[in-house]
Amino acid sequence: MGSSQVQGALWGTHPEDWATFAEPTTSALWDALIAGVGVSDGVTLLDMGCGAGGLATKAAQKGAKVTGIDAAETLIEIAKGKLPRGEFHVGDIENLPFENDTFDAVIACNSIQFAEDRVAAAKEAKRVLRPGGRFGIGMWCEPEKCEFAPIFKAVQEIMPPPPRSPEPSLSERANLLDVINRAGFNVLDEKEVDCLFHFGDDDQFWRGLRAAGMMVAAARTVGEEKLREALLSAARPHKDSDGGYRFVNWFRCVIAD
Repeated sequence: MGSSQVQGALWGTHPEDWATFAEPTTSALWDALIAGVGVSDGVTLLDMGCGAGGLATKAAQKGAKVTGIDAAETLIEIAKGKLPRGEFHVGDIENLPFENDTFDAVIACNSIQFAEDRVAAAKEAKRVLRPGGRFGIGMWCEPEKCEFAPIFKAVQEIMPPPPRSPEPSLSERANLLDVINRAGFNVLDEKEVDCLFHFGDDDQFWRGLRAAGMMVAAARTVGEEKLREALLSAARPHKDSDGGYRFVNWFRCVIAD
């Protein structure tokens, strides 16, 4: 089973929750990526791992002609509803269904880390990018720069050991740049962007997190109630007096050609 089939089944489980509570948390990163690749009127843009179409919609508002691809059919349906004039496909970012030199710009926001072969996915971005075009990649920064780190740690602690050693984390700058360079790109610019994750109450926090693919996989292993308890316990230090949760997480925005 290819990575798109695996990831599509995971990320497509709670599509409305993802679109409503989780995906918008990285809106500031979308802005940085859209600006970095030079989106303007008439620019053709591919959004690799477009999810429910949040970034694609923002790019279209700047004048881009947007194409999106994602493994989850249910998320693609939401994206189509948000942006009827866009072109959206269910597919694999490691095997893009587009001709060489098709797009003026390509963006991969928090998607390449889920590919079975990350370098192959980045090489596909290079293949479909026109000469002189720009590739923008957005990724979590190192755990010490993210207030979500205890959340991820809490999940790891209740999960059984993985059957094999995990791939090197792309939240480490050197690992991300290695993938970009091995795909044949030259880095033009990079910066770090802070994103405020805000959830109004326990329910929004749980529904936003449970919609992420890795949380769906965890829930299938340990059960939803155990996962929910672990997540809420780890989040408690970030709970406000009004019952909501606020986390500041930093993301790396890299622009390459």
